[in-house]
Amino acid sequence: MGGALHDKALSSLYSDQDLKQKLFGLFKSKGLGKNVSETLWTDLVIQFGYLVKEGKYKEEGKLAAYLKNLGHYLVLNHFRSERKNTLDLNAEPLEIIQEFEALPIFKKELKSLLSDQLNKLGETCKKILLLWAAKYSMQEIQSQLGIVSPEATRKRKHSCYKKLLSNIESNPSIKKELMQYL
Repeated sequence: MGGALHDKALSSLYSDQDLKQKLFGLFKSKGLGKNVSETLWTDLVIQFGYLVKEGKYKEEGKLAAYLKNLGHYLVLNHFRSERKNTLDLNAEPLEIIQEFEALPIFKKELKSLLSDQLNKLGETCKKILLLWAAKYSMQEIQSQLGIVSPEATRKRKHSCYKKLLSNIESNPSIKKELMQYL
């Protein structure tokens, strides 16, 4: 596919200001500023062009709905990428896990408790589990930590996670303390 259909699709996309405004509204509703919205719009047009060329876009449904879904995908990727760019593996261990940042009471105690448990696992396990909790893929964790393969990373993650759970299960006082925060 490509050629005329590709040119027609991109021409239609660029000339439809109403569609562009709807997508900018989507970006704005997600809290994104003008510069990021412009970048995502450009990415959307480029991505759509590739999808048309590869024959993955069929003129079966509404273009607006298709592009809105593509826009949602790009927004999610943007936030995921932004979170990764701010990750500091040497920071307090649980600062990369956003869910814990929202805890209003006992936050420091919980962080300290979980940090102690993660430290008992060793530095590599700690980093693997924190990256995994931050929604990194096995390939990304492998790349960050220099592990041989995604499969080896997955096995290490599983082993580290089992060890963490086992440590918590074998210590009733730690388990009881952690249960207070759930």
